[in-house]
Amino acid sequence: PLLRLRTLAPDGGAVLAASPVWWLLRGVRVDGHGDPFTLAGDLRDLFAALCRSRVRTLAVHDLPAGDQAVDDLLDTGLYPRLTALALPGCGVSDEGAGRLAAHPHTPALRPLDLDRNNLSPVGFNALAAVGVHVSDRQFFLPGGWD
Repeated sequence: PLLRLRTLAPDGGAVLAASPVWWLLRGVRVDGHGDPFTLAGDLRDLFAALCRSRVRTLAVHDLPAGDQAVDDLLDTGLYPRLTALALPGCGVSDEGAGRLAAHPHTPALRPLDLDRNNLSPVGFNALAAVGVHVSDRQFFLPGGWD
């Protein structure tokens, strides 16, 4: 079963973890719709709560959490258990892409969706070097392919 959250509320992770259907979940999708009011701590708490679940797929759409979301995901220990990750429109930059590329689990993700993020050829190439296909729907930063 997939849980789709239309918004991320404070203490949302704790509320989910207390739910009787918690152990049935295999995937979670958060639709941020560019919500600037979601606190970075709320997303970190959700990732930490998901560590105690059976979730294997995670999608966070259009939540402007940036590279902090990548750092929080890597720090919680959830990341190595994921089979698929989507962070489209989340403001991930070259630094976040580099941290993902440096993690040994990243090539195992099918898919890793980073569409509509702020990657330049630096981030694109870091991911490509470890075998991750990045689509042409990126927001490339100025500077060309130097």
